[in-house]
Amino acid sequence: SLEDKITAVRKEMKEKKATMTVLCTLDDVAYFLNMRAMGDIDTCPVGIAYVTVEADQISLYCDPRKVESSAVQSHLNDAGVTIKPYDS
Repeated sequence: SLEDKITAVRKEMKEKKATMTVLCTLDDVAYFLNMRAMGDIDTCPVGIAYVTVEADQISLYCDPRKVESSAVQSHLNDAGVTIKPYDS
């Protein structure tokens, strides 16, 4: 689950004394968030995005129109993911 992945990443960050993890490959973002996207890349179900994980927050940087559906919003909100514009 997304929550399990968040816990694992934060545990690894703590062990390595890291303050942030950045997931920037499109397939890593899709896998980590358990999300797929249509429209950004014709031949692959990933969206153009990146994710930052910190001890107290997780941010998804993407086109906000890609995550407008209530199901996606709920999925991300439940995990504590904040959506920010891609070019922030």
